[in-house]
Amino acid sequence: MWVQTSQPGVKREDPGYDPTDPRALPDEWREPVAFGVFDEEGRYLGPALIPEGFSTYPEPVFTRDWVLATVRDAYDVQTVVTFRVDVGRPDSP
Repeated sequence: MWVQTSQPGVKREDPGYDPTDPRALPDEWREPVAFGVFDEEGRYLGPALIPEGFSTYPEPVFTRDWVLATVRDAYDVQTVVTFRVDVGRPDSP
């Protein structure tokens, strides 16, 4: 089971902000996407490392072996990507 967790906001530049437009508002805070992963019996397995730009909308599809999701690049262009789930060794963090 993948559970989305809250993270502290990160301040970033808003490339779409136009300070000359009186109606424009800067959108300079982002919350990184993060998940905690649990097994079938409810045991916490650890955090999932999520790449920059990972989008939670449209909703990602999770399986035991892969995640199908969209990623946004620096220009806010979405791409559909399949990620392989790679469970670390028991002695790895």
